[in-house]
Formats: sequence, C-alpha cells, structure tokens
Amino acid sequence: MKVAAVQLTSTGNVTENQELALAKIREAAGNGARLIVLPEATAQNFRSGRLDEQAQTLEGPFATAIQTLAEELEVTVVVGMFCPADTVERDGKTI
Repeated sequence: MKVAAVQLTSTGNVTENQELALAKIREAAGNGARLIVLPEATAQNFRSGRLDEQAQTLEGPFATAIQTLAEELEVTVVVGMFCPADTVERDGKTI
C-alpha cells in the first residue's frame, strides 16, 4: 500500500484550507497513494485565534467534502480538524 504524508500550511480560513486539502488529496491519489495523511490542524491553524469559533461537526462542510472526495477516489484520508466540545466551561461553570 502506498501512503502519502502530506505537508501543507493551513491558515485561519477553513474554506481555503478545505480547498487546499482537497487539491493535495487529489495529487496524492493521482500519484498512487491509498492512505493519505494530512496535518493535525488542517482545517484551521493554531495561530488563528479561538479554535472553537470555527469548529465543525463531522457532518459539517469540511469533513463532508473530505469524505466525499475520499469515497470518490477510493482512498482513506486522515485529516485534522476541530470539533465543537460537548460541554464548555467558563469561569468554573459548565455552560
């Protein structure tokens, strides 16, 4: 099995990062990779402010776009994204 370890620089814009990730997945699959691994913070970089403000569920547009392309290309993709927390704690109180 051919594996691709993809390096990319994500920004604070989830939509731009999604398009970059999709392009890198297509490129890796085109080079024969069956397992494609992207960085831990592909959806949004760590320096872009509060990560929870752009966090998406696994049913959100970022994960859905990655999943759709992976199914289309018949590859497995591992990609880092931030999901909303089940609970939020502020000032010692659970919201």
